[in-house]
Amino acid sequence: MGFGSLVDSLVVTDNSGKAETTLILGEKEGQIQVEAKVYGTENAVTFTSTGMPQPFSITIVSGNNQQGVQGDTLSTSLTVLVTDKGGKAVSDKKVDFTIK
Repeated sequence: MGFGSLVDSLVVTDNSGKAETTLILGEKEGQIQVEAKVYGTENAVTFTSTGMPQPFSITIVSGNNQQGVQGDTLSTSLTVLVTDKGGKAVSDKKVDFTIK
């Protein structure tokens, strides 16, 4: 999704002359601009929004403080839970496990 996507990109004005859509911010941080232009003319305005990094929390679920014999596979997987700032589980987030 990059910087973002629009729910509708071509919208017809309503009885009051208003047209609206919704911007869904993507995974990239940074400024995004959306131009609204009267179809077939050069009359346009530009909206500016900023995608901020989403604060995530990561906590250990299982697999911490295990012991085993050298060369063996530990019995419990190393499992973490990723949540958003509201405590809701977040899917499709890459987690990088690194031996230190």
